[in-house]
Amino acid sequence: MISVHPLSHTPIFKISQELVISPEDMALSDRIWNQLLMEFPHLKKGSILIAKKVDPPIFHVAEAPYQLFAAARRDAELANRLKIQPIAVSGILMCQDGLVLGKRANWVTQYPGFWEMVPSGGVTLQPNGNVDIERQIQDELWEEIGISNANIGAPLGWVYDTESGVIDFVMPISTQLRMSELQKLTRSDEYSDIKVVQNIATFLDQTHNILPVTRFIAQIFILKKSKSTNCLQTSKTVK
Repeated sequence: MISVHPLSHTPIFKISQELVISPEDMALSDRIWNQLLMEFPHLKKGSILIAKKVDPPIFHVAEAPYQLFAAARRDAELANRLKIQPIAVSGILMCQDGLVLGKRANWVTQYPGFWEMVPSGGVTLQPNGNVDIERQIQDELWEEIGISNANIGAPLGWVYDTESGVIDFVMPISTQLRMSELQKLTRSDEYSDIKVVQNIATFLDQTHNILPVTRFIAQIFILKKSKSTNCLQTSKTVK
């Protein structure tokens, strides 16, 4: 189940102490992580931000090892004990030709071959120790698709996926680039393909391999808004 939550104020992030994990759960996560490495040798350890308490517009967050989240995705009992809620960002990137989507590579651990919003990614602490989701989306935009200059708006809201536990802040992004220019940029190998969609409603109806959160964001933040302003484009999908 995915729920949407509007933001009437700029989100405030308060950093708490690190997550306390029992030695038994840490040992289990290490074993699962080693199994994952055998399947996905590209995986790397790192840190993610997780929500410890949500009281909008205040989000109490803490750093946690990425391996805990990855392990919890493989073990339902571990997930139930840890209740990890990663903080993430998803951009609604509009270029001159339409909405930009990326197709997740076949080697990724979650939803390989599925289309998703570009850019998307987990939130980490900035070098100064603060949380900056605008800076984060800028970094993701550069790393994933090679765009260094774009207009980034205030968060439209946040969505919560009960299956994954992820809290996703949705941010509008616009660029003056056209699809032909985007294709010349260096993109992350996380994506096997990118495309620009002009007829979003048709794409959602005819495409099954769309990330659930991406489908939800498109329906709530694009289609409903477009219908209310009568600005939904109806021309063909461009690859």
